[in-house]
Amino acid sequence: MKKCIIFIITLLITIFSVLPIGASAAYNSSVELDSEIYLLVSKDSGTVVFSQNSDEKASPASLVKIVTAILAVENCKNLDEKVTVNSTAIRPLDNTDSTMAGLVPGEEISVRDLLYCLMLQSANDAANVLAEYTAGSIDAFVKMMNKFVTDLGCTNTHFANPHGLDDENQYTTANDLVKIAKYMLDIPVLTEITDTVYYTVQPTNKTSEERDLITSIDIINSYRGLYYYEYANGIKTGYTSKAGRSVVTTATKNGYTYIAVAMKAPNIDKDGDGYNDNTALLDCKKMFKWAFANMKLATVADTSTYVCELPVKLSADADHIRVVPAEKVNALVPSGVDESSVNFETDLPDSVNAPIKKGEKVGHAKIMYADSVVAEVDLVSGDDVKVNALMFVLNLIKTVLTSPIFLTVLAVAGVGAGVYIYIVAHKGRKKVSKYKQRIENRIDDEDDDETIIRKSEADSDRIKSKMSRSAKKKKQSMSVSDFMSKAKSTGKQLQKNITGLSKNESKDKKDSDDKNNKNNRNRPAPPSAKVGDEDEFDFSLFE
Repeated sequence: MKKCIIFIITLLITIFSVLPIGASAAYNSSVELDSEIYLLVSKDSGTVVFSQNSDEKASPASLVKIVTAILAVENCKNLDEKVTVNSTAIRPLDNTDSTMAGLVPGEEISVRDLLYCLMLQSANDAANVLAEYTAGSIDAFVKMMNKFVTDLGCTNTHFANPHGLDDENQYTTANDLVKIAKYMLDIPVLTEITDTVYYTVQPTNKTSEERDLITSIDIINSYRGLYYYEYANGIKTGYTSKAGRSVVTTATKNGYTYIAVAMKAPNIDKDGDGYNDNTALLDCKKMFKWAFANMKLATVADTSTYVCELPVKLSADADHIRVVPAEKVNALVPSGVDESSVNFETDLPDSVNAPIKKGEKVGHAKIMYADSVVAEVDLVSGDDVKVNALMFVLNLIKTVLTSPIFLTVLAVAGVGAGVYIYIVAHKGRKKVSKYKQRIENRIDDEDDDETIIRKSEADSDRIKSKMSRSAKKKKQSMSVSDFMSKAKSTGKQLQKNITGLSKNESKDKKDSDDKNNKNNRNRPAPPSAKVGDEDEFDFSLFE
């Protein structure tokens, strides 16, 4: 038992002696800091070394002036151009008891001198003058500021003025300030200005005295021993009673560059001299010193590093591949950390289909150390795997039959077929209905025709019956004498017609008398009637 305890203690001592300092997330436990918000980031790799509340919104105070300086420089063609100070830029600052350069209305001063007043002395009057010069008015300049940070990707930043006095609509975060600082560091004239400790503004048309400026960034001022850090460069400090102490600064050593942000830092007597100290500057100095002493660029992965295995389908030769980094990866990590000390947080599919070529991308990974992302890399196959033809064809068929496109087309076709069948059936029903209607109409018409015919026949029979009865009545009512008189008159008229016809034929056909005579001899004699012989007259001729 005793030997076992000794072994465990020895093992623990060995492990902790190998582990580097700061194994917690972002190494926060490695140093003691006073600021409520702080952030230390590698300018080159983006590696976060220290971070606390870096996305918390806070008042930026004079850190706003970094954006004011950027916009003024980018919109000025000549930094030595003279600017006339307007009262509209000075009067809004009356009774604010804020830092000023002593500018007066009508004074002519160069843009360059205004920038030194802005960034070294943190002069609010210089901020307003530059804003009016750049955009025409302070309000227009504030709009430019907000557009600039939005375009830069600062999602938690909004400005209300160009100088930084407290306003409820003015806020930013440590992460956004790092983005702004990185942008400014690519403007040489501003890196030169912000890394200047002393500057003299020459007399102007309104003053015969020089203005001597001293930087407020004590971390770069060797005469400020408590704050001074020899590797630091700029950028800007800020302070209001609401915002507390704040600073954005950089430091470069041995090829490594860091950007540090500290906000909402208290004033505390740290050295026991009876005076409160700027803990924002002190916190940045601590972070720089720890990072340069403990963080090194090391190889954390290369193309031979085994990450994991990944199942392979459609191959008869292999059922998995080795997954490896696509390239060699160097990362900023604590001294002593190498590829054996890191973990991979992978983003891979459940499997891949053959064929797979060695070096073909299959996923992505975050390289983790102490719960922090130190680098990212693509993952590739470490093996070549051939495809099985039969498996490939079967899988292709399965893929097609189960693909969303095929299922969608099938569904659309099904719906289309259903609609077509419905339309055809509906048209068929309409045709049958119309055919039935025509038959019914035809039957109705035939019934109507039969009815009309029967009615017509009945009407005809009634008419004939009525006419017959009427004729009989007339015949019965006609006297013999009347009838005889009518018959005699008719007979006389007939006799006249016959006589006239004979005379005409005799006159017109003189050349054919013989023929006519022959024909007349063969023709039977017409019946004759005796006038007055009424009882022997044949009345049937007139029926």
